[in-house]
Amino acid sequence: MRKTAKTSDFSDSCPYIDVCIGDDNMLVSDAAFRLIGNPDTVRFWTNPETKTLVIQPVDADAPHGINVEQYVCESYDCFQAGILGVFHTVMPDNLDWSKHYRVIAKHNVPSNVAIFDLKEAIYVTD
Repeated sequence: MRKTAKTSDFSDSCPYIDVCIGDDNMLVSDAAFRLIGNPDTVRFWTNPETKTLVIQPVDADAPHGINVEQYVCESYDCFQAGILGVFHTVMPDNLDWSKHYRVIAKHNVPSNVAIFDLKEAIYVTD
């Protein structure tokens, strides 16, 4: 199980992702990983029909598994990764993806995944 830093900011209490396609950047809050048990390794799934991104905890040797610690950005103290390949198929048409958006996770308890409905993205001022 991955350890997270003790912080008192928004990322510590709210499971979300921040997305900016124009900067090829996605940040995932620590709370999003805690929602699914602080896994060491995750897999990202996308669904172009429903415009959703799913983060699933997986075993370290799972195909397409990503080691979370390798992508922790020290300046933000959260997971950060380039996302162009992930989001182009799932981004809603009505959003200006050169801007910065936030999406709050929903937790599917039976399958233990964090689901981000990109249709519910809110604009975050820079």
